[in-house]
Amino acid sequence: MVGKFISKFNEKIKERGIIGLFFALVDRVAKLFYLAKIKNRIGKENIGKNCFFDSQIECKCKNIKIADNVFIGRNVVLWGKGKIIIGRNTYISDYVSIYADDLVEIGEYCNIASFSFIIDSNHGIKKGVKIQDQPHNTKEVRIGNDIWIGASCLITPGSTIEDGAVIAGNSVVKGSIPSDAIVAGSPAVVKKFRQ
Repeated sequence: MVGKFISKFNEKIKERGIIGLFFALVDRVAKLFYLAKIKNRIGKENIGKNCFFDSQIECKCKNIKIADNVFIGRNVVLWGKGKIIIGRNTYISDYVSIYADDLVEIGEYCNIASFSFIIDSNHGIKKGVKIQDQPHNTKEVRIGNDIWIGASCLITPGSTIEDGAVIAGNSVVKGSIPSDAIVAGSPAVVKKFRQ
């Protein structure tokens, strides 16, 4: 056992050199501390099995529930005072932002591409009151199962995306998207249905 460990250690030194091995170890320790910080922020009881968290994720939402086998990419931001629920086997790519004042619920087997933004609230815009001083208008966002949201999409407050829908890149979703619909545009409209 010890001989096997020493043999592997010597192989790694030949492969990377002492300095390379040292920096790999430092990087591994830093990642372990980072993952512990993320899990502590979300709460271990709120994270399913086999979840992957890439680097630079920001969790500014205290009420997050993540099911099994979820992938969360680099620079994803989860924030707001509401609740974010992410179903199992869902893949959230780099630079996605999810804001929940009340509730954003994402189903199972979803794919959300980079730079998409999902939000369940907007500022009020009454005249005579500064926009920053107005309360948020909040409506839940519900995303079903087996959804593909393309890159750089905006999912607006009150949107519902039914199972199997595909949202083309750069689309703005307002309202309800039916099951198996392929939508595109701003606002997103049905182009056809999955066959």
